[in-house]
Amino acid sequence: MKTTRFYILCTLLVLANVPKQLFAQSVNTVLQADSLMPAVEVTALLNEEFRPATKVQKLDSAALEVNYGYNLAQLLRQQSHVAVREYGAGQLSTVSFRGTGSSHTAVLWNGLNINSPVLGMTDFSEVPVAALENVEVIYGNGSPMYGSDALGGTINLSTSKRSWQPGFSVGARSAAGSFGYYDAGGELAYGSRKVYFAVKPYIKLAENDFPFHSGQRKEAELRNENSAFKQYGTVFNAVARTSGQEVLSLDVWLHKAWRQIQPNIQKIGYPVNYSPDQEISFLRSSLQYRKLEGNSELDVQLAYLYDENTQYGTYQTSQLVTKGQYANQFRKSLKAAFGGELIRKEADNVDYSANEIWSGVYAHFLYTPAERANIAANLRQSAILGKAAVLLPSLEGSYAINDQLVVTAKASRHFRFSSLNDRYWPELGNPDLKPENGWQAETGLTYKRGNITADTRFFYMNIEDWILWIPQSDGNWKPKNVQQVISKGIELDIAYTLRKVQLKGQANYVRSVSAKLVPGLATEADQQLPYTPKVKGNFLVSYIPISGFTVFASAEYTGLRFTTNKENVNQSLPHFYLLHAGITYSRQVKAQRFLLTAGLQNILDHQYQSYGNWAMPGRSFNLSLAYSLH
Repeated sequence: MKTTRFYILCTLLVLANVPKQLFAQSVNTVLQADSLMPAVEVTALLNEEFRPATKVQKLDSAALEVNYGYNLAQLLRQQSHVAVREYGAGQLSTVSFRGTGSSHTAVLWNGLNINSPVLGMTDFSEVPVAALENVEVIYGNGSPMYGSDALGGTINLSTSKRSWQPGFSVGARSAAGSFGYYDAGGELAYGSRKVYFAVKPYIKLAENDFPFHSGQRKEAELRNENSAFKQYGTVFNAVARTSGQEVLSLDVWLHKAWRQIQPNIQKIGYPVNYSPDQEISFLRSSLQYRKLEGNSELDVQLAYLYDENTQYGTYQTSQLVTKGQYANQFRKSLKAAFGGELIRKEADNVDYSANEIWSGVYAHFLYTPAERANIAANLRQSAILGKAAVLLPSLEGSYAINDQLVVTAKASRHFRFSSLNDRYWPELGNPDLKPENGWQAETGLTYKRGNITADTRFFYMNIEDWILWIPQSDGNWKPKNVQQVISKGIELDIAYTLRKVQLKGQANYVRSVSAKLVPGLATEADQQLPYTPKVKGNFLVSYIPISGFTVFASAEYTGLRFTTNKENVNQSLPHFYLLHAGITYSRQVKAQRFLLTAGLQNILDHQYQSYGNWAMPGRSFNLSLAYSLH
C-alpha cells in the first residue's frame, strides 16, 4: 500500500512541476515509511520473459573489459549486426538496425529512453565502454515493450554493479596508444549484506592526428587535423536492501566532453578551425524501488535526465520521468505485467523553447501452454498529451522442437514520435507531423548442440510515414511524412568452442528500399537507402595457449554503401574490411588481480570511410594495465 502511495505521489509531483527541494523531501518521507521484508536477490532487467522470440545479444562485463578504451560505436561495429556511421574518429556516431534510420533505435539506460528529445537519437561516440557494466543489443521492433524510437532495435545499457560480498574493493586502469590516445579510470566499492555502493570515474582523450590517403595509396599522404577530443565522467550507484525482498537503488551518471569538429577530406589543409568546438554534457539519475512478495513484483522508478550541447549556441533539454509496474505469476502457465509512465520533456534552446508530456500504459502477458512452448502478447498505448496517440500490439512465441532446435516467430506494430526539432524548429518545423508507423514480422531458428550454437533470423518490415527533411522551393529544408520503406533480410550468428579455442561469427544481408517516390530526393523507387550496406559481417577467434594468456583476432566487413537515393556506383563508398588482434595476460595473487592488454587495430592499414569524405584512422596500437583489489 505504501509503495502504491509512492508511485501516485511521484506522478502528481511531476505533473505539478514542484520545486526540487520539496520533491526530494516528499519522496524521502514515503520511502522511510516502507516496511522491511526478507531477502531475495533481484535482477536489474525487467520483462525479459515477455520477449521469447526476440533476438537479444548480450555483452557482459567480461566482454566489455577487453574493449575498455572503446566507445560504444566502435564496439557495436565489431561485435554486432548494426550498421555504424561515424563522422570521423571520436566524432558524431550513429547506428541503425536492419536498414532503418539512426532515429529508429531506442537507447535505454536503466529502462529509460536517453535519446536526445531535440534530435531523437544518441551520439554513440559519447558512450564510453568504461562507464558500462552490461550491454544488450535487442534486434527488431521493441515499440510495444519500450515505446517510441524502438522501431528498428534497442540498445539496453546498464551502469549498475552490485555485490553483497562484504568489504571494500578498489580498482585502477590506465591505457595509452597511437595518435595521442590516453585513458584512465578507477573504481571504489563497498558491499555488505544490506548495502552496496560504487563510484567509477573515467577520463579519455586523443589528439587524432593520424595520417591518411584521400583515395588510392599512390596519392599524397595527408594528416588529419582539428580532431582532438576529451571525455570525462563518473558513474555512481548505491543499493540498499532490507532482507532482500525490497531493494532501493540510486544510479547517477555524469559525463562532460569537449571536441574539435573534424573537417572533411576536402577541407584538410585549409584554415584549421573551420567549425567551432563542441561541448557536451549530460546527467542521468534514477531512483528505483523494487519489491518481491510471493509471486508478485512491484517496480517504481523516478528519474531526471539532463543534456546540454554548446556549439553554435546552447541547447538544453531535461526529462522528468515516473514509471511504475506490477507483475504477477497468476498461475504456473500465465504471467502478466501492467505498467505506465509519464515523461515531462522540456527544451530550452537558442532557437526555441518547448515542453510536452508523453505518456504510456502497457500490458504484457506470457502464456506457457507446454514445457517447450512460450507465447507472449504485448499491448501499449503511447501518447503525447493533446497531440498524438498510437496503439501497439505484438505477438511472439518460441517452440523447442527438441533439445537442440528452437523455432521462433514474431509479428508486431511499430511507431516513432517525431523529435522536438522536427515539430518546433522556428519557421521550419512541422507541428502536424504524424508518428512514423508500420508493422514487422520475423521468424528464426536456433540450433544448439554441444559446443556449437547457430541462429538464423529472417525479417520483413514495412515503415510508413517516415519523416524526411526535404528541400522546398524557397531553398529551405522542412520535415514531412513522405517516405515508405520496405526492409527485409537475413541474419546469421554462429559460435563454436573447442577446448582452448572459441570462434564467433556474424553475417547479414539487408535490402532496405524506398517503396515510393519522394519529391526532391528519391526520383526512383526500389533503391537501397543511402549509407545502408547490403552485406555486413564480423568474426572473432580467441585462443588460450597457457593459463592466464588469451590471444585474439577479429575481422569486420562492411559492404558498399550508396551515398544518394539512387543505386549509382559512382556515388558510393567502397566496401572495407578491417583486421584487429591482441593479447591479454591476467594474474590473480590472493585478493589482487592484474590484467595487461595489448591491441593492434586495422593491422593492414586499410584506408576507409564510414561516412562520405570523413577520414578514419589507419593502423594503431594500444596498451593498457588494470589492477583490482578486494
